[in-house]
Amino acid sequence: ERTKHSQSMSDFRAAAVESKCRELLRTLDLDKTSERKIRELLSTELGFSVDNFKGLISSVIDEFMSGEQRMDKDFTSVVAPNSAEPLVKKQKVVANEADLRSKWEGPPPVKKEVPASVPPEREKKLVNEEEEKNLKLSLDNIFDVLEDYGANGTTAKTIAEATKMEKSEVNRVLYMCLKRGMDFRLMHNSGKSPPTWALDVTKEKGDGGNVTVGAIKGAGGGPAVTSQSQATTQQYAAAGAAVRQEQQQQQQQQQQQAEDAVDGEVCKLTNAKRVAVQVFKGAPTISFREYYQKDSKWLPGKKGINLNVEQFENLREKIADVEIKIDIVAAGNSESETVCELGGNKRLTVRKYMGKVMVDVREYYQNKNGEWAPGFKGLAFGREQWEIFVNHADQISATVETM
Repeated sequence: ERTKHSQSMSDFRAAAVESKCRELLRTLDLDKTSERKIRELLSTELGFSVDNFKGLISSVIDEFMSGEQRMDKDFTSVVAPNSAEPLVKKQKVVANEADLRSKWEGPPPVKKEVPASVPPEREKKLVNEEEEKNLKLSLDNIFDVLEDYGANGTTAKTIAEATKMEKSEVNRVLYMCLKRGMDFRLMHNSGKSPPTWALDVTKEKGDGGNVTVGAIKGAGGGPAVTSQSQATTQQYAAAGAAVRQEQQQQQQQQQQQAEDAVDGEVCKLTNAKRVAVQVFKGAPTISFREYYQKDSKWLPGKKGINLNVEQFENLREKIADVEIKIDIVAAGNSESETVCELGGNKRLTVRKYMGKVMVDVREYYQNKNGEWAPGFKGLAFGREQWEIFVNHADQISATVETM
């Protein structure tokens, strides 16, 4: 009976996905909208994840696209009304040998000018300049939103909705700004759940640490500074001193945190369990691992697992599905639920262990009987630990993109 109910619910959702997808496609510019974006819009409209209906959505999109192409073809194939003039059969004109040769050989080929290739150094510089331009433009749009929220700030999700940007792109831009020190007004509160961003509007725009105060003299060697400009210089000096003091305090706090942190740490699930972004064999790796303390230093233990970027993104896309599986296991309807295959024999599951619901990221192996069994490499999360990870998932992705 439970299987029939699940099948009925799945059929109902499939019908809802197909109907909403057809309705949505009529309003979108498909040349500028990816299939993944369409799935995100459907999830938002329907209120549930549509990742299990990727094949259905793809077929609806293909059917819609082929229908538009047929309409274009039918439109262009419409025959114009017949002319009232009678048809006259044209007489064949026989050309001489020279004309025929010219007709078949055609005009002499035109030598095309090959544009000079751009030197690699210059090409790289142009790319970097374009990236910097886009970064500043995105940052200006984000700051316009943050100014409306004042000192309390808001989340990356709210900013993404207001700026029509992807949330991951908002996080990437903000963390890049924070890492480079591009604007000292930007504040980040990672202690909140989810983390928030804010602008200190009491400060002036720019990097106060770069303010240089000195004597300004005229051409004759004498002072050429008016009282108003002197006052402005003093204000900048005071602002620079305040900023440097704030930066020193932040450095002291970061130093205290660094003494307890591990290499590449992004978040702490418990005092021992950490999530870190590191480089392994030249590629970014997301590490879920238990650490132990020795001589006041935290060292990596054997319990844990590493995911490459693709495996981590597979996990991140299934966060909503994990929440559903947690409710199923917590209600006692199942002892273990497989969420998805992450790749490389690694699985994401939800199971009950000693009466507690655990989210397990683990590598599996094939035993002598040909059955797949959980291996030693892996890490299990309690519900609170899983929520901490979910709140930092965007930060982890943004950290990977900056590497």
